[in-house]
Amino acid sequence: MGDDGHIEGGVAKLDSLEGEEKSKDMESGPFSNNIKCHNVIILTATNAVELDRQWDCLIELAKSNGILEQMDPFVSKCFATTLSDVEVAQPLSKLCAQFPDLYIGGYRESREGPLIITFEGKDLSRIEAASQSLCQKFHPGAFSKIK
Repeated sequence: MGDDGHIEGGVAKLDSLEGEEKSKDMESGPFSNNIKCHNVIILTATNAVELDRQWDCLIELAKSNGILEQMDPFVSKCFATTLSDVEVAQPLSKLCAQFPDLYIGGYRESREGPLIITFEGKDLSRIEAASQSLCQKFHPGAFSKIK
């Protein structure tokens, strides 16, 4: 969590909102128009300034009532390659089976552009292991790190 109370790249989970005191807080102020269902709150801001205000209020409310549990942030690593999709498909498929806790995907930014491979998860060491495993399956220099 940053100094300003924002969760950077993380996931927040709300505990039960049961109880009169907690629900009164949620029914007034910047949350009166938001959608609430069980442990999910959908912020209904229509612009970035409103969203920042609602987010800051949610964080402050959660701190004072103890209804917010902070989860580990997601981390990612991206590589670019000029290899074809066909060359990369089978090794990526094997990596997905070997590292089921990671999101491993590939896409092209344009028809002619490089293939972008992404690794996302909560454990940086697992991301490092998966990316090293991919790089070892191809010639040195086949992938360049972009993030």
